[in-house]
Amino acid sequence: MTVRAVVHIGPIKTGSTALALYFSRASSRNLLSPDVIYPMGELWFGRTAQGAIRQCPEIASLKRNADGSQDFETPGVVDAIAKVAAELRARPGSTDKVAVFIAETVTHDHPVPLIQEAFTDHFDEVTFVMVARRQDKAAASTLAQEVKTPHLYRINLDPRKRQWVHDLPFGDFNHLRNYERWISGPENYRLVAIPYLEGEQASFASIERFHRAGDIPGPVEIPGIEGRRIHPTFSREGLNALIKIKKRRSRWGWLPGINA
Repeated sequence: MTVRAVVHIGPIKTGSTALALYFSRASSRNLLSPDVIYPMGELWFGRTAQGAIRQCPEIASLKRNADGSQDFETPGVVDAIAKVAAELRARPGSTDKVAVFIAETVTHDHPVPLIQEAFTDHFDEVTFVMVARRQDKAAASTLAQEVKTPHLYRINLDPRKRQWVHDLPFGDFNHLRNYERWISGPENYRLVAIPYLEGEQASFASIERFHRAGDIPGPVEIPGIEGRRIHPTFSREGLNALIKIKKRRSRWGWLPGINA
């Protein structure tokens, strides 16, 4: 029996919300194979399928210590990963066992070995799955999401400033740089890059592609998963109207009829 971990590392805007929703619903409805775990509840900081984002953000949230080193911001992340691996080993049968994690961490300037070793120390095999989307589409989708957030101050439509802040062309979507950072490391893991194809937002294709990349049994189709997203869809006219509102709020400090 081989105990494996398959970790979706992002970046954002590549269907991770629908993927996390699929696994959380399939797990809560007992639709996953007995050989597959999607950590929730007691296995992952009490998280349930009712959360707005059903992912593992604790893996992507790091802090800098006084000595300059970095560690997981949430205490117990490594112990939680070890607990998931132990649960898989305790399951009956000689077939391979798989744990799936979703954490949008590929674009952050985190110490990659810290995250890699948290998994390779406890699993026999580890597969990190990175999703590559057209940079212009991903950047446009990110900007549109920022426009739609309720925080009136949070918007930056200048791609040059975004590049300076993130130190990445097109914001977070320099796929080659991300790949090169993650490909160097221990030999007991593999990095797989799969495409995010435009026009698949309302289909099951991206979920199936992730299963193939990680050699995960299934998937079982669940109605209503396709095309799920955090923010509502707006027309171009609607986005332009929101941009004007945010610009006026930033310039005046207030808007008639809006307290924020």
